[in-house]
Amino acid sequence: MKKRQNERRKKTDQVILWRHYINILCWLSLCLSLVWLWLAAPDRVPGYARYKEVESSFRLEWASGYLDLLSIQLICCILLSCIGIWLNLKRLKRSTDHFHINVPVILATSVAAFGWVKLALS
Repeated sequence: MKKRQNERRKKTDQVILWRHYINILCWLSLCLSLVWLWLAAPDRVPGYARYKEVESSFRLEWASGYLDLLSIQLICCILLSCIGIWLNLKRLKRSTDHFHINVPVILATSVAAFGWVKLALS
């Protein structure tokens, strides 16, 4: 029978602190990319505007300035997520450690959003 060893870590070390900082930065980056997406997306023309024939006052194309910021933000989010996953995997050595699932979810969301934006523009 294996004897359970005592936990030698008494406080959080630098890797765990950096992992928390990366998680926070990933979420902030994803939220900021949602703002850029909202600003870059074309306006939806309501039916009443078509009825009154005032569609010309709506922006029907993607805003290129915000679209560039959105692409840069999504790339930053992807890179931060990859770093966060690497830190998670590097730190999972003890039975008391657990894997944070939110970083791979952010990575998948960022990759899907980046692909969707590039597909929508082509």
